[in-house]
Formats: sequence, C-alpha cells, structure tokens
Amino acid sequence: MASSKYLIADDAGIPKWKIALVIGGAAVVGAGIYYTLFRKQGPVKGSSKKASANGPNKTSNGISAAQVDNSPLGQAKQHKNDGNVLFRNGKYEEAILCYEKAIVLCPSSAGHDLSTFYQNRAAAHEHLKDWSNVMKDCGAALELNPRYTKALMRRARAAETLKDLDLALEDYTAICIIETFNNQESLNIVDRILKQIGMSHASELFGKKRDALPSVHSVRSHLNSFCCDPVTNSVKGEKEADDLPEGHTLNSGYLSAREHLRAENYNSIIECCSNELDNPLSSYTAHALLLRGTMLALLADREAALVDLNKLADMDAAPSKFRAAALVKLGALEVAFNNIEQASVIFNRALALDSNNSDVYHQLGQMNLLMSDVESAIESFKKGVELNPAFPIGLVQKLHTEYRYAVFKGDKATAQQALDQFKEAKEKFPNCSEVYLLLAQILVEEEQFVEADALFEHLLTVQPNTPVAYVYQGMMIVQWKGDVEQSKKLIKRALEMDPLCEMALENLATISVQTGNLEEGVRLFNRAIPLAKSLNEMAHYCSLRDAAVAQIKVVKRLGITLPGASEY
Repeated sequence: MASSKYLIADDAGIPKWKIALVIGGAAVVGAGIYYTLFRKQGPVKGSSKKASANGPNKTSNGISAAQVDNSPLGQAKQHKNDGNVLFRNGKYEEAILCYEKAIVLCPSSAGHDLSTFYQNRAAAHEHLKDWSNVMKDCGAALELNPRYTKALMRRARAAETLKDLDLALEDYTAICIIETFNNQESLNIVDRILKQIGMSHASELFGKKRDALPSVHSVRSHLNSFCCDPVTNSVKGEKEADDLPEGHTLNSGYLSAREHLRAENYNSIIECCSNELDNPLSSYTAHALLLRGTMLALLADREAALVDLNKLADMDAAPSKFRAAALVKLGALEVAFNNIEQASVIFNRALALDSNNSDVYHQLGQMNLLMSDVESAIESFKKGVELNPAFPIGLVQKLHTEYRYAVFKGDKATAQQALDQFKEAKEKFPNCSEVYLLLAQILVEEEQFVEADALFEHLLTVQPNTPVAYVYQGMMIVQWKGDVEQSKKLIKRALEMDPLCEMALENLATISVQTGNLEEGVRLFNRAIPLAKSLNEMAHYCSLRDAAVAQIKVVKRLGITLPGASEY
C-alpha cells in the first residue's frame, strides 16, 4: 500500500516527483531506496560456478558425507557433525571446540568445506554474542566462498550490531545481488540500513555554509513560496526603480538590495543589506534584516540567518507583518533541520502576531506532511487557502495533497473532485508553473500521458526557462514510452539551463545507476547532495549515492557484471 510520506513537499511547495518513475515501469510509491534503484536488475554475470548458499552437499573429492571416511577431511566432517549436534542442544562453547578441530584437520584444498566449518563456528559465536569472532570467522568463510549467503547474512548482522554500517550495507547488498533482487525481505533490510547511513552522512553535511547561493531558478522558487513576505511583495509588479519612496536614492543599502531583488541579482543582496544595517539611524532595519536573513538561510549559513531573523522577531518597534514573516522563515528553517518541536513553537508565535498570515498555515501543512500527518496537513493547507485564495502555490499544494490522500484511501470521487479543481486552477492561474507541473504529475499517475505532455509543452512555450519542467517531462517519457535516451536529453537540457538543478541531477543519476553506469550515478548524486534544501532531502540523496557505492564495491568483490544499458 502506498505511503502518505510520498506527499512530502520541498521548500518551493512542489512535492518531489519521486524517482519511483522508474525505467519502463509504473510509479512505485513508498517502495524504498534500494528497490527503486535496482529492482530491474536481472541475474548477475560472472563465474559459471554455482553460488553456494548453504555450503556444499559433497566434499571436494566427491565422497558422500554418509560414507565412512578416515581421511583428514572425513575426520573434519565428523567433528563438524558432532559440533552440529552440540549446537542444536544449545552447547555453543562445546560446539565451537568441535568446529575448531574440523578447521584444523580440514585440508586447504577443500575450500568449500572449510568455509562451512568457519561459518558454523561463527553461528555458535553469534549465539554467545561474541560479535568480533563472528566477524572474524565469517570473513574467513567468505575468503573461501565469497557468495556464501549464510556467512554474508551473519557477518552483516554482526557488523550492524557493532555499528559498522558500511560493511553491513556491502554484505546485505551482496545478498541482494546473489538473490537477483527478488527477495523483498533482503531489499527491506538494505533499505533500512541505507536510511540510517544516509541520515548519518546528511547530519554531518547539512547546514554547512555554501560558497554561493543556489541558482536563480531555485532562489526565485523559494521566494515565491512565501506570499506574506512584505519585502518581496513590495517589489512584485514593480518594473522600474522610479517607484522608490520619496526622498530616497539608490545610495541606501536596502534600496539597492531591493533593486537587486527585482533584477534577480541575488548574490549582491547580502552585502547591500549589511551596508544598510551598519547605519544605526536606518529606517529600513526591519526590511534589511528580513531580506538578509532570507538570503543567509538560502546560503545555508544557519547561525547567521538565525541571528537576523530572531533579532527582527524580537523587535517590538517593527511592524507585526515583518516580525511574523521572520518567524515563519525561522520555523521553516527549523523544519528543514527536522527540529519539529521548535518549529511548532515558532509558528504559534507567528500566529499570535498575525493570525491572518497564510504562510504560517502553508508551512504548518508542509511540516505535518513531514510527520506523515496528512489529515492535519490538509486542514492547514485549507486554512491557508481560505486566508489567501489568490496564492496559487498554496492552492495547488492543497489540491495535490487531497488528491494523493484520496488515492491512498481508494476514494475515487474525492480524487476526481481534486483533479477537476486542479483544472479550474489552471484556468485561474495561467502563469503559475506549479499548477501545470503538479497537474501534469497527476495526469501521469492516471496514465493520461498525451494530456500531460500537452501541459508540459504549453508550459515550456510560455515559460521556456523552467528547467524542472524538462525533468518532469523526461521522467514521464520514460514511463510512457520507455525511451531512456530521450529522457536523458530532456534532463540534460534542464541542467544546461540550471547546472544546480538538484531534481535533474537526482533523476539523471538514478537513470545512470539503473542502466549500469554506477560510477556516473555516484558522480551525479555527489553533485546533488550539497544542493539539498532539507536534512531529509539530503539524507535521501546520500542514501541513493551510498547504495550505488556499495554495489560498485560488491560487484568488484564478487567478480561479476550486472545488466547494462543495452539490456533495458
């Protein structure tokens, strides 16, 4: 059953078009990282030697275990059998002694038998929770038989217990490859490990100050997702600098920053705001703090952003709409770092200052989606739309969430109602790209590909500088026609327009991994990771990257070849 977590939206108010739109298949919602990346990979290629999952049935010289054999190998097997009896009776320490005798007596030429003896001793160590010896014996078994799934599974469990998650991931990945990705339980285990590793890596990386702001497209999208920001609202609709307040010139730092904001010269804004704030007599202190705090947050300079936004929020002399806007952005920043309790407190402070601020409810909706509380999210989005029905992003976020939740519950009538309202929104807001993108996504899910493609083409005609539209269209082409090359061309076109488009990088990386180009996939994921807008998004990118890295290592370890692009 689909997970409502699919509804989680990014900072721009547009839910991620998850890479569940996989090569040649229908959308898989909530399928998990590893399944999403590797589910189409078939049998591995390599040695013609059959992989042994449970050890050999016969000795290397072909003598049946049932026959009496006083050779060193025969005696070793008898000690192993004695150990097995003791093991079944819970006498693990005595069993270990028998397995040790088997290991000592076993000739080096009987490698598969010797691997079994090591693995059996590892099993006894596992019952005694002697994890270091489990690792040691499983390692010895795998040196002799790299595809020994019992030893792989046992070492993976030990590695996970000892917090060596990278080794655990590699061993679980090897198991999935040997099982040709057909064991859902193994895939689920890998997905769980990947999420832990991804979050660990993201926690180390997220929040580090960037060298430069995101792309113009990303900054514009972020700014447009807040409809109650008094600074950005003051420049909307203005085309010329002659709208400046009487008695002021562009010598003012803030007024220069406002012109840069209008012209989308975002990289010049922080310096201009700083110049304004150096003037203790400035009448634009609140404006400069809000704008600089916004840009610092986009720069991932969290501490500096918190200073500016908190200072404005605590300024009793500042207009309430400025203070509330600062609190909304503070709350959104805490949500990005998964600090949900702090964010809730901050949003409540914003409502106390400005109960009609629709941005508060929009951000509350996003936060509730993050916690998978879809019903509360819908209520928050509804309240936001009631307060500001002219805000298209708020409306389409509400409609998309209602549609996805109705599909999740099997409520076809409500889903159709949301779809109809989406089409009305398209007529009401013909210049809002988010309306087209989300409506097209729904049509893709309904397999109405021709209609969805028409929406993409129309959007790219009227707003040709919309890189994410090419990404959406490219992923639709994969699902619709299975045309991977055309999909890659469209996504690469998006990257030509915006080299920092993380959605394009993520999807192109995924296609690379799914078509066997693991190294290229890792390179693209590494480009996407620093661009993540939230801790969860970065953890997702890290998980995808780490899955590909683990597979590269395992492929080399096992000496195999996975299906390539020509086999899709």
